[in-house]
Amino acid sequence: MKQDRVLSIIGVFLVVLVIASIALFFYKQSSSDYGPDDSPDGVVRNYIIALQRSDYTRAYSYLAEDEDKPTYEDFRDYIIYWAYGLENVGVQILDTRVSRGEAIVDLSLLHGGGGLMRDIWRQGGSAILIDQDGQWRLIKMPTPFFQWEWFGNDNYPGYPPASNPMGLEV
Repeated sequence: MKQDRVLSIIGVFLVVLVIASIALFFYKQSSSDYGPDDSPDGVVRNYIIALQRSDYTRAYSYLAEDEDKPTYEDFRDYIIYWAYGLENVGVQILDTRVSRGEAIVDLSLLHGGGGLMRDIWRQGGSAILIDQDGQWRLIKMPTPFFQWEWFGNDNYPGYPPASNPMGLEV
């Protein structure tokens, strides 16, 4: 009799665990829908979602207009052929700082190893955006979401020149 009660408790626990897992799965699925893109962190989030959904046209629309902006074909080709592992990278938006038409969105990237015995590692990084005609547009993102050469270091006010990457007074 006592053994039947223990087995019943274990059975109920397993059912609750399965239901919670299913609910969490559907909750996580809905959290990757596009959101408003009227803030720097909203643009970063939507850019990443667009890349993960292979919606390259939408992702490309979040890049700043600039003479160094890649063509759509170069952008798409980089993402398809060179940005390995986008599906294995989780991104957490940590903080957003906005000042004089610029925004820095601090990110934490969690890279999955892609296999049972592969290491998982965390990378810090920042997305840099500028305000262009009232819309936030990207000029920098960490790899693999962005190619460093797409926009030069001196393409927007306030960015330290390459010869002085820390912006120190010399």
